[in-house]
Amino acid sequence: MRTLFLNNEILIKELSYGNEKALEYLMDNFHQPLCAYASSLCHDHDTSKDIVQNVFIRLWVKRKEIKDIRSIKDF
Repeated sequence: MRTLFLNNEILIKELSYGNEKALEYLMDNFHQPLCAYASSLCHDHDTSKDIVQNVFIRLWVKRKEIKDIRSIKDF
C-alpha cells in the first residue's frame, strides 16, 4: 500500500478522500525533516514538534481543500 503513495497525485487524492493511510505515510516520511526545519527557525525542539503537529492536524482538517495542490512537499 505504501508504494501507492509514491505518486504525488495519488497521495493528494487519497488524502483528500480521507484515507488515513495517506496521512500516516506523510507523517512517516515528513515528520522528522519538518521538525528539523522548524527547529532551525525557532531554535526550540518542543516548539518545533508542536508546530509540525499543528501542520499535520491542519492538513487533515482541510484535506478536502487540497485537491488543487500540485506537490505535497511544497505544501
